[in-house]
Amino acid sequence: MRRRLVLSAVAALSMVAFAAVAFAAGKAGGRAPDFALVNASGATVKLSSLRGKVVLVDFWASWCKPCKKELPELDKLAKAYKDAGADVAIVAITIDTKKDNADKFLKSAGIKHVTVLYDPSSTSAEQYEPETMPTSYVIDKKGIIKSVHVGYTSGDEKKVKAEIDALLK
Repeated sequence: MRRRLVLSAVAALSMVAFAAVAFAAGKAGGRAPDFALVNASGATVKLSSLRGKVVLVDFWASWCKPCKKELPELDKLAKAYKDAGADVAIVAITIDTKKDNADKFLKSAGIKHVTVLYDPSSTSAEQYEPETMPTSYVIDKKGIIKSVHVGYTSGDEKKVKAEIDALLK
């Protein structure tokens, strides 16, 4: 009887721990859900392959007006970190169902420095559950989400840069 009670308690605690991890996914303080998505060259990129770097994951779409303002700013930020040799990856995940729509915007905006990934079925977005487009997640070198930025207002990139810089120290 005592053994059954102990096993029941262990099972209940395991379920609570699993629920806590599932609840934290996509939220500050939780582990960043892994994904495997294709880039413009057709290569698969996994978030877990970027472990050891500070990562900014940004969900966007070509039909989203704030996204069109934010992405060029993230591209400038990505270039600055690349030029400085910093261990930073800026990943922009488009949820456009048509790759051509995203590609047209990327070309017209001159986006060259962020890693663009395509998720037409929104599977990664379902894992992160962004409230709106754009939504960005700052992830530390160990894969923990440190902050979430919902929407975009001019100047938000300065806050994101300060957070990334703090994680690089």
